[in-house]
Amino acid sequence: MKQLKLMVLTLTLLMGTMFTSCMDSGESGPQQWAGVVKVNDRMGYVTFTDAAGTELIPTNTIPVTLNARMAYIYCQVDEGQDLSTNPKSIKITLLADPTGIDATAITTPKVGESGDVTTNAPVGSLSFVSGYSTVVPFQFSENTIVLPVLYRVKNVTTTEDIKNELAKHTFTLVCYTDDIKSGDTILKLYLRYKVEDEPAAIAERATRTSSFKAYEISQILREYTLKSGQTKPAKITIVAQQNEYNNKLEDTSTTEKVYEIEYKTAE
Repeated sequence: MKQLKLMVLTLTLLMGTMFTSCMDSGESGPQQWAGVVKVNDRMGYVTFTDAAGTELIPTNTIPVTLNARMAYIYCQVDEGQDLSTNPKSIKITLLADPTGIDATAITTPKVGESGDVTTNAPVGSLSFVSGYSTVVPFQFSENTIVLPVLYRVKNVTTTEDIKNELAKHTFTLVCYTDDIKSGDTILKLYLRYKVEDEPAAIAERATRTSSFKAYEISQILREYTLKSGQTKPAKITIVAQQNEYNNKLEDTSTTEKVYEIEYKTAE
């Protein structure tokens, strides 16, 4: 439950708000923040950029051995900074090692063609409600979208076992280019969730966990423009096989769920 609450907080802070506006709450004492960021690696000197373009500069010595384009961070704002002016950069102290959240996005002509991925398990959800906030897929930048994924894993406890279990789960975003027609204003993408295990073992997974997945979709957008003749889509839809009750793909509780993202470009 604690992990779920943190994820809700993260997306509530991130979506439609700047890092500085989240921090400028009027509360006294050190302020903490968690969220999705872009990784800026300049010859080993790592900083982060939030969705509003604010650069977050770590000042502590927590190792940042991060081979990722996008990450999730948990940090504390260094004191003595005036956030009310919406500064372009903010000094932070990382409270945990950043977690890379890059995932794969591909194009292929149609289902079953080379490179396609077949789903073998349902996600729990790509959206949930907590209090007055709804957590949903969102656009981080013109070429990046982020999905909050709830899914099920084995109930393991050791660090090594957890690492090995998480490595078995992949979330691939697929665009079937033959489906794009001239004049289309909606770009439809499919989330293909795959677990590397035997079918019976996949169905038995029952421990819920959550993760962000970030997708670089510039190639998909180029294919969309080429096929549709549109400069950009009005919306991006994410289609997923979803089951809120168990981890069985072939089950009456598994349904096709569609999520929408309003697509925006810089004016």
